[in-house]
Amino acid sequence: MSKCAKCIEMLSILKSRGGYISKNELALRLEVNPRNIKEYRKELEEAGYVIEYKAGRYGGYALDPSCLLPLLRLSLAEEKALKIMARYIEEHKEIVHLKDMQSAMAKILSAQPQREGVDYAYRTSRVPKSTPKISYMITVLEEAIQECREVVIDYISTSCEEISKVHVFPYDLVCSNGFYYLIGYALHRKSYRIYKISEQRMKSVVVCERVFQRDSEYRLEEHIGKQGVYKGEEIVVELEIYGPMATYIAENEVGLYSTMCFEGDTLHLTTTFESIAACDSFILSLGENGRVVGNEDVKKRIASKIKAMSSLYE
Repeated sequence: MSKCAKCIEMLSILKSRGGYISKNELALRLEVNPRNIKEYRKELEEAGYVIEYKAGRYGGYALDPSCLLPLLRLSLAEEKALKIMARYIEEHKEIVHLKDMQSAMAKILSAQPQREGVDYAYRTSRVPKSTPKISYMITVLEEAIQECREVVIDYISTSCEEISKVHVFPYDLVCSNGFYYLIGYALHRKSYRIYKISEQRMKSVVVCERVFQRDSEYRLEEHIGKQGVYKGEEIVVELEIYGPMATYIAENEVGLYSTMCFEGDTLHLTTTFESIAACDSFILSLGENGRVVGNEDVKKRIASKIKAMSSLYE
C-alpha cells in the first residue's frame, strides 16, 4: 500500500477513534513501523488536517474534532463484511441498542454505490471458524453463487468415509454454530442439500463453465432450521428442572417456542425443539438436574442413550 493510502487510512482510524491512540497501536493497525507514524502525521498536516499529540501513558495521536473527512468508498470486501454484520444484527434481536445499530448500518451502506454480493444467513452467535483454505473455498463459492455457475466439490459426508465428487448448483452461504455451510441443489440427488465447509469435510471446490437458472420458488428458510442450520421434525417436550440449574435455564431462551414457570425451586419448562439432536443434547446437558415429564418416546430414547454412555465407563 502506498504512503498516500496509509495516510488516508490513518486519518480514518483517528476519526473513528474519537480520542487518543498510541503510536504503537496506530502502527499495528496500519501494519507499518512506528517510525512511519510521525512521517504520516506531517503529510496529513501539510494537507490541512490538525493532528494533536499528547505524551504519556494515556496519550498518543488524535484528530482535531472539528476536521471533516470526505466520504470514502468501501472496498468490495469491506462492503461484504458490513452486509454480513448487518445480517448478523438482524438475526439477533437480543442485542442491546439493536435499532440504533440497524439504523447506523443502514446509513453507512446507503451511502455506498449499490453492488451485488453474496449475502449470508446467521443462525447462532458463535464466530465461524476460518483458515486460509476455508477462506479460499468461500471466495470460490461466492463467485459461483454470484455468477450462477455449477461447482464440483470433493466432499466427505457423515454417512461415508470416502471422498465423493458431487456436482452442485450453489444457492446460499450460511453461518451457524462456528461453521460456514453451503446450501445447494445436488444434481445426483435431485434435491437441495447442506454441505459443511470445513477442511475435514470439503476437500476442494472447482467452479465449472456451466451456468444454471436459479429456481424462482427457492426460499432459504424452507431448507434450514430456525435456530440451527439443520432442519428436522419439531418435538414438543415438557421438563422439570431443579436447583441452581433452574435459574440458569430460566435466564435463557430454550428451543423455538417455550413457556416457563416456577413452582418453588422447580422450573416447569415446555418447549419445542426443531430436531431430535437438539432435543436430546439439551436434556442430557441437564444431567441429574432435570427430567422429562410425559412424552414416553423421548424418555425411552434418553434412557437408552444414558445406558449406552454408562457402559463406556464400566
